[in-house]
Amino acid sequence: MTFHSKEPFTTTRLLIGKFFVAESCLKNAVKEFGAIGFFKRAPKIIIQPHEFLEGGLSEVEDRVLREIALGAGAREAHVVV
Repeated sequence: MTFHSKEPFTTTRLLIGKFFVAESCLKNAVKEFGAIGFFKRAPKIIIQPHEFLEGGLSEVEDRVLREIALGAGAREAHVVV
């Protein structure tokens, strides 16, 4: 299943160029799966980027991806490269 945001969150230089747009897109995906609710436990989110991986991810990129997942309602966030 693929989710799209209303505006792109990547730029030509960065995987995540617009933090809040990316976070909103992931929040919508979490809601769509029904993972957030009154009696439901927050999900664990695993993110595996497929673009802009030349040389691996920097600490900043890794943290941005984790922060987006946690901001979307995850109880744990993991980045797999």
